[in-house]
Amino acid sequence: MDAKILMMNDRAPDVSEAEAALWLVRLGDAACDPQAHSGHAKWRSERPGNAAAHAELQAIWDDLGEVANLGFATPRRDRQAQTTRRTRLVPRFTPRVAGVAIALAASIAAIFVAISMPAADIYTTEVGEQRIVTLPDDTRVALNTDSVMEVSYSGDQRVIELDRGEALFEVAHDSSRPFLVRTQQGTVTVLGTRFIVRHDREAVEVALLTGKVSVQPADVRRHPFRIHPGQRIRLGGVDGARVDEPALNTLTAWRRGELVLQGTSISAAVEEMNRYSEKPIVISMSARLSQKTLSGIFRVRETERFARTLAAMYGLDIEIRDDGYYLGET
Repeated sequence: MDAKILMMNDRAPDVSEAEAALWLVRLGDAACDPQAHSGHAKWRSERPGNAAAHAELQAIWDDLGEVANLGFATPRRDRQAQTTRRTRLVPRFTPRVAGVAIALAASIAAIFVAISMPAADIYTTEVGEQRIVTLPDDTRVALNTDSVMEVSYSGDQRVIELDRGEALFEVAHDSSRPFLVRTQQGTVTVLGTRFIVRHDREAVEVALLTGKVSVQPADVRRHPFRIHPGQRIRLGGVDGARVDEPALNTLTAWRRGELVLQGTSISAAVEEMNRYSEKPIVISMSARLSQKTLSGIFRVRETERFARTLAAMYGLDIEIRDDGYYLGET
Protein backbone atom coordinates (compact mmCIF):
# COMPACT_ATOMS: atom_id res chain seq x y z
CA MET A 1 0.00 0.00 0.00
CA ASP A 2 2.78 2.41 0.88
CA ALA A 3 4.52 1.81 -2.44
CA LYS A 4 1.30 2.36 -4.34
CA ILE A 5 0.44 5.68 -2.68
CA LEU A 6 4.01 6.99 -2.77
CA MET A 7 4.15 6.25 -6.46
CA MET A 8 0.96 8.29 -6.97
CA ASN A 9 2.68 11.22 -5.26
CA ASP A 10 5.40 11.24 -7.91
CA ARG A 11 3.21 11.16 -11.01
CA ALA A 12 -0.15 12.25 -12.31
CA PRO A 13 -3.05 9.81 -11.72
CA ASP A 14 -3.67 7.44 -14.63
CA VAL A 15 -7.00 7.08 -16.42
CA SER A 16 -8.28 4.40 -14.03
CA GLU A 17 -7.49 6.53 -10.97
CA ALA A 18 -9.12 9.63 -12.42
CA GLU A 19 -12.25 7.71 -13.40
CA ALA A 20 -12.33 6.02 -10.01
CA ALA A 21 -12.46 9.43 -8.32
CA LEU A 22 -15.44 10.43 -10.45
CA TRP A 23 -17.25 7.16 -9.71
CA LEU A 24 -16.57 7.61 -6.00
CA VAL A 25 -18.30 10.99 -6.06
CA ARG A 26 -21.20 9.77 -8.19
CA LEU A 27 -21.91 6.71 -6.02
CA GLY A 28 -21.83 8.87 -2.92
CA ASP A 29 -24.65 11.05 -4.19
CA ALA A 30 -27.84 10.45 -2.23
CA ALA A 31 -29.76 10.66 -5.50
CA CYS A 32 -27.66 7.94 -7.11
CA ASP A 33 -29.91 5.48 -9.00
CA PRO A 34 -29.52 1.70 -9.60
CA GLN A 35 -28.33 2.33 -13.14
CA ALA A 36 -25.30 4.10 -11.75
CA HIS A 37 -24.36 1.03 -9.72
CA SER A 38 -24.72 -1.25 -12.74
CA GLY A 39 -22.65 1.19 -14.78
CA HIS A 40 -19.99 1.19 -12.08
CA ALA A 41 -19.87 -2.60 -12.08
CA LYS A 42 -19.43 -2.58 -15.86
CA TRP A 43 -16.66 0.01 -15.61
CA ARG A 44 -14.76 -2.06 -13.07
CA SER A 45 -14.59 -4.97 -15.51
CA GLU A 46 -13.78 -2.95 -18.62
CA ARG A 47 -10.06 -2.37 -18.04
CA PRO A 48 -7.38 -4.08 -15.97
CA GLY A 49 -6.67 -1.82 -13.05
CA ASN A 50 -10.11 -0.23 -12.76
CA ALA A 51 -11.20 -2.41 -9.84
CA ALA A 52 -7.85 -1.97 -8.08
CA ALA A 53 -7.94 1.82 -8.56
CA HIS A 54 -11.44 1.96 -7.10
CA ALA A 55 -10.51 -0.17 -4.08
CA GLU A 56 -7.36 1.87 -3.47
CA LEU A 57 -9.18 5.19 -3.58
CA GLN A 58 -12.09 3.86 -1.51
CA ALA A 59 -9.66 2.71 1.19
CA ILE A 60 -7.97 6.10 1.31
CA TRP A 61 -11.35 7.84 1.56
CA ASP A 62 -12.48 5.54 4.37
CA ASP A 63 -9.31 6.11 6.39
CA LEU A 64 -9.46 9.90 6.30
CA GLY A 65 -11.37 11.26 9.25
CA GLU A 66 -10.97 14.76 7.82
CA VAL A 67 -13.24 14.00 4.88
CA ALA A 68 -16.23 13.42 7.14
CA ASN A 69 -15.91 17.00 8.35
CA LEU A 70 -16.12 18.50 4.87
CA GLY A 71 -19.87 18.09 4.73
CA PHE A 72 -19.94 16.05 1.52
CA ALA A 73 -22.01 12.91 1.04
CA THR A 74 -20.14 9.81 2.17
CA PRO A 75 -19.56 7.33 -0.69
CA ARG A 76 -21.02 3.86 -0.47
CA ARG A 77 -18.51 1.33 0.78
CA ASP A 78 -17.36 -2.02 -0.41
CA ARG A 79 -17.42 -3.66 3.04
CA GLN A 80 -15.08 -6.51 2.24
CA ALA A 81 -12.51 -4.25 0.64
CA GLN A 82 -12.83 -1.81 3.55
CA THR A 83 -12.13 -4.46 6.17
CA THR A 84 -9.11 -5.79 4.29
CA ARG A 85 -7.65 -2.34 3.69
CA ARG A 86 -8.06 -1.20 7.28
CA THR A 87 -6.04 -4.13 8.50
CA ARG A 88 -3.19 -3.15 6.18
CA LEU A 89 -3.42 0.64 6.34
CA VAL A 90 -3.71 1.60 9.96
CA PRO A 91 -0.27 0.54 11.21
CA ARG A 92 1.50 1.83 8.09
CA PHE A 93 -0.18 5.25 7.57
CA THR A 94 3.01 7.33 7.68
CA PRO A 95 2.91 11.16 7.67
CA ARG A 96 4.05 11.28 4.06
CA VAL A 97 1.39 8.80 2.97
CA ALA A 98 -1.21 10.70 4.96
CA GLY A 99 -0.27 13.89 3.14
CA VAL A 100 -0.75 12.23 -0.22
CA ALA A 101 -4.06 10.74 0.88
CA ILE A 102 -5.36 14.09 2.07
CA ALA A 103 -4.40 15.64 -1.27
CA LEU A 104 -6.34 12.90 -3.08
CA ALA A 105 -9.35 13.43 -0.85
CA ALA A 106 -9.20 17.18 -1.50
CA SER A 107 -9.18 16.47 -5.23
CA ILE A 108 -12.28 14.32 -4.86
CA ALA A 109 -13.95 17.07 -2.84
CA ALA A 110 -13.10 19.59 -5.57
CA ILE A 111 -14.68 17.34 -8.18
CA PHE A 112 -17.81 17.08 -6.04
CA VAL A 113 -18.04 20.86 -5.64
CA ALA A 114 -17.49 21.44 -9.37
CA ILE A 115 -20.26 18.98 -10.24
CA SER A 116 -22.65 20.47 -7.67
CA MET A 117 -22.17 24.15 -8.58
CA PRO A 118 -24.47 25.57 -11.25
CA ALA A 119 -22.80 26.64 -14.47
CA ALA A 120 -22.23 30.38 -14.76
CA ASP A 121 -23.81 32.43 -17.54
CA ILE A 122 -21.41 35.05 -18.87
CA TYR A 123 -22.54 38.42 -20.23
CA THR A 124 -20.19 40.91 -21.88
CA THR A 125 -20.17 44.26 -23.64
CA GLU A 126 -17.61 45.61 -26.08
CA VAL A 127 -16.00 49.03 -25.76
CA GLY A 128 -18.76 51.58 -26.42
CA GLU A 129 -21.56 48.99 -26.13
CA GLN A 130 -24.38 48.95 -23.58
CA ARG A 131 -27.00 46.25 -23.09
CA ILE A 132 -29.89 45.21 -20.84
CA VAL A 133 -29.97 41.70 -19.36
CA THR A 134 -32.99 40.16 -17.63
CA LEU A 135 -31.98 37.38 -15.24
CA PRO A 136 -34.11 34.29 -14.40
CA ASP A 137 -35.66 35.94 -11.32
CA ASP A 138 -36.62 39.06 -13.34
CA THR A 139 -33.72 41.07 -11.96
CA ARG A 140 -32.69 43.60 -14.62
CA VAL A 141 -29.06 44.49 -15.21
CA ALA A 142 -27.83 47.32 -17.41
CA LEU A 143 -24.24 46.67 -18.48
CA ASN A 144 -22.08 49.64 -19.39
CA THR A 145 -19.15 49.71 -21.79
CA ASP A 146 -16.41 47.03 -21.71
CA SER A 147 -17.95 44.90 -18.94
CA VAL A 148 -17.81 41.21 -18.03
CA MET A 149 -20.39 39.67 -15.69
CA GLU A 150 -20.82 36.04 -14.58
CA VAL A 151 -24.18 34.92 -13.16
CA SER A 152 -24.66 31.80 -11.00
CA TYR A 153 -28.06 31.14 -9.41
CA SER A 154 -28.73 28.34 -6.92
CA GLY A 155 -31.51 27.41 -4.53
CA ASP A 156 -30.22 29.58 -1.69
CA GLN A 157 -28.42 32.51 -3.30
CA ARG A 158 -27.93 34.58 -6.44
CA VAL A 159 -24.28 35.32 -7.20
CA ILE A 160 -22.87 37.83 -9.67
CA GLU A 161 -19.15 38.10 -10.43
CA LEU A 162 -18.41 41.49 -11.97
CA ASP A 163 -14.97 40.87 -13.42
CA ARG A 164 -14.69 44.37 -14.83
CA GLY A 165 -16.79 47.28 -15.97
CA GLU A 166 -20.00 48.80 -14.64
CA ALA A 167 -23.54 47.61 -14.08
CA LEU A 168 -26.80 49.03 -12.76
CA PHE A 169 -28.81 46.38 -10.90
CA GLU A 170 -32.57 46.44 -10.31
CA VAL A 171 -32.84 43.40 -8.05
CA ALA A 172 -36.06 41.41 -7.75
CA HIS A 173 -36.91 40.96 -4.08
CA ASP A 174 -36.45 37.42 -2.73
CA SER A 175 -35.91 37.16 1.02
CA SER A 176 -34.96 33.49 0.75
CA ARG A 177 -32.12 34.12 -1.70
CA PRO A 178 -29.68 36.97 -1.04
CA PHE A 179 -28.28 38.71 -4.12
CA LEU A 180 -24.47 38.98 -4.07
CA VAL A 181 -22.19 40.95 -6.37
CA ARG A 182 -18.55 39.93 -5.99
CA THR A 183 -15.41 41.76 -7.10
CA GLN A 184 -11.76 41.50 -6.17
CA GLN A 185 -12.17 44.31 -3.64
CA GLY A 186 -15.29 43.07 -1.88
CA THR A 187 -18.85 41.72 -1.97
CA VAL A 188 -22.17 43.56 -2.10
CA THR A 189 -25.15 41.78 -0.48
CA VAL A 190 -28.79 42.81 -0.97
CA LEU A 191 -32.29 41.30 -1.01
CA GLY A 192 -34.03 43.66 -3.39
CA THR A 193 -32.82 47.11 -4.34
CA ARG A 194 -31.37 49.34 -7.07
CA PHE A 195 -27.66 50.12 -7.15
CA ILE A 196 -24.61 50.60 -9.37
CA VAL A 197 -21.31 48.73 -9.17
CA ARG A 198 -18.27 49.94 -11.06
CA HIS A 199 -15.16 47.75 -11.09
CA ASP A 200 -11.99 49.37 -12.41
CA ARG A 201 -8.43 48.11 -12.33
CA GLU A 202 -7.64 49.08 -8.75
CA ALA A 203 -10.95 49.83 -7.06
CA VAL A 204 -14.66 49.14 -6.93
CA GLU A 205 -17.41 51.71 -6.39
CA VAL A 206 -20.90 50.90 -5.11
CA ALA A 207 -23.57 53.59 -5.35
CA LEU A 208 -26.99 52.98 -3.80
CA LEU A 209 -30.04 54.43 -5.55
CA THR A 210 -32.83 52.80 -3.51
CA GLY A 211 -33.03 50.22 -0.71
CA LYS A 212 -30.19 48.99 1.48
CA VAL A 213 -26.93 47.19 0.81
CA SER A 214 -24.09 45.71 2.81
CA VAL A 215 -20.57 45.94 1.39
CA GLN A 216 -17.99 43.51 2.77
CA PRO A 217 -14.36 44.34 1.89
CA ALA A 218 -12.24 41.48 0.58
CA ASP A 219 -10.27 41.67 3.83
CA VAL A 220 -12.75 39.77 6.02
CA ARG A 221 -11.10 41.17 9.17
CA ARG A 222 -12.80 44.46 8.40
CA HIS A 223 -16.43 45.09 9.33
CA PRO A 224 -18.96 45.40 6.49
CA PHE A 225 -20.16 48.84 5.47
CA ARG A 226 -23.84 49.73 5.21
CA ILE A 227 -24.70 52.63 2.95
CA HIS A 228 -27.97 54.47 2.39
CA PRO A 229 -29.66 55.79 -0.76
CA GLY A 230 -27.62 58.59 -2.31
CA GLN A 231 -24.34 57.32 -0.88
CA ARG A 232 -21.39 55.77 -2.68
CA ILE A 233 -18.54 53.72 -1.24
CA ARG A 234 -15.20 53.20 -2.92
CA LEU A 235 -13.00 50.25 -1.94
CA GLY A 236 -9.37 49.92 -2.94
CA GLY A 237 -6.88 52.40 -4.30
CA VAL A 238 -4.84 54.69 -2.06
CA ASP A 239 -7.82 55.62 0.14
CA GLY A 240 -8.73 52.09 1.24
CA ALA A 241 -12.43 52.82 1.83
CA ARG A 242 -14.27 56.10 1.33
CA VAL A 243 -17.96 57.05 1.48
CA ASP A 244 -19.37 60.14 -0.22
CA GLU A 245 -22.66 61.50 -1.59
CA PRO A 246 -22.26 62.29 -5.29
CA ALA A 247 -24.89 63.78 -7.57
CA LEU A 248 -26.82 60.69 -8.65
CA ASN A 249 -27.61 62.11 -12.09
CA THR A 250 -23.89 62.00 -12.90
CA LEU A 251 -23.69 58.32 -11.92
CA THR A 252 -26.66 57.25 -14.04
CA ALA A 253 -25.98 59.56 -17.01
CA TRP A 254 -24.46 56.71 -19.02
CA ARG A 255 -27.88 55.07 -19.13
CA ARG A 256 -28.93 58.06 -21.24
CA GLY A 257 -25.77 57.88 -23.34
CA GLU A 258 -24.34 60.94 -21.60
CA LEU A 259 -21.24 61.92 -19.66
CA VAL A 260 -21.92 64.58 -17.02
CA LEU A 261 -18.87 66.50 -15.81
CA GLN A 262 -18.93 68.91 -12.88
CA GLY A 263 -15.61 70.60 -12.19
CA THR A 264 -13.75 67.53 -13.44
CA SER A 265 -10.03 67.72 -14.19
CA ILE A 266 -9.17 67.47 -17.88
CA SER A 267 -7.17 64.28 -17.41
CA ALA A 268 -10.07 62.60 -15.55
CA ALA A 269 -12.56 63.81 -18.17
CA VAL A 270 -10.48 62.38 -21.01
CA GLU A 271 -10.06 59.09 -19.18
CA GLU A 272 -13.81 58.85 -18.67
CA MET A 273 -14.60 59.60 -22.31
CA ASN A 274 -12.01 57.06 -23.47
CA ARG A 275 -13.98 54.26 -21.78
CA TYR A 276 -16.44 54.43 -24.66
CA SER A 277 -14.13 54.55 -27.68
CA GLU A 278 -11.65 52.22 -29.37
CA LYS A 279 -10.05 55.37 -30.75
CA PRO A 280 -8.91 57.26 -27.63
CA ILE A 281 -8.01 60.85 -26.94
CA VAL A 282 -4.32 61.28 -26.16
CA ILE A 283 -3.51 64.59 -24.50
CA SER A 284 -0.12 65.99 -23.49
CA MET A 285 -0.77 67.51 -20.09
CA SER A 286 1.13 70.68 -19.27
CA ALA A 287 1.26 72.43 -15.92
CA ARG A 288 -1.36 74.88 -17.22
CA LEU A 289 -3.77 72.18 -18.34
CA SER A 290 -3.35 70.28 -15.08
CA GLN A 291 -4.98 73.20 -13.28
CA LYS A 292 -8.02 73.34 -15.56
CA THR A 293 -11.41 71.73 -14.93
CA LEU A 294 -14.32 70.97 -17.20
CA SER A 295 -18.10 71.02 -16.72
CA GLY A 296 -20.82 70.08 -19.15
CA ILE A 297 -22.89 67.28 -20.68
CA PHE A 298 -21.37 65.28 -23.53
CA ARG A 299 -22.50 62.33 -25.65
CA VAL A 300 -20.38 59.29 -24.85
CA ARG A 301 -20.24 58.18 -28.50
CA GLU A 302 -19.02 61.54 -29.79
CA THR A 303 -15.34 61.22 -28.99
CA GLU A 304 -14.15 63.39 -31.89
CA ARG A 305 -16.52 66.21 -30.99
CA PHE A 306 -15.32 66.05 -27.39
CA ALA A 307 -11.69 66.23 -28.55
CA ARG A 308 -12.41 69.21 -30.78
CA THR A 309 -14.23 70.93 -27.92
CA LEU A 310 -11.18 70.56 -25.69
CA ALA A 311 -8.94 71.91 -28.44
CA ALA A 312 -11.18 74.96 -28.96
CA MET A 313 -11.63 75.70 -25.25
CA TYR A 314 -7.96 75.52 -24.29
CA GLY A 315 -6.22 76.54 -27.52
CA LEU A 316 -4.77 73.11 -28.24
CA ASP A 317 -3.53 71.61 -31.47
CA ILE A 318 -5.40 68.50 -32.59
CA GLU A 319 -4.11 65.74 -34.85
CA ILE A 320 -6.48 63.00 -35.92
CA ARG A 321 -4.79 59.68 -36.61
CA ASP A 322 -6.08 56.18 -37.21
CA ASP A 323 -5.21 55.21 -33.63
CA GLY A 324 -6.52 58.25 -31.77
CA TYR A 325 -7.07 61.99 -31.34
CA TYR A 326 -3.84 63.69 -30.27
CA LEU A 327 -4.05 66.99 -28.37
CA GLY A 328 -1.21 69.24 -27.24
CA GLU A 329 -0.10 72.81 -26.81
CA THR A 330 1.77 74.55 -29.58
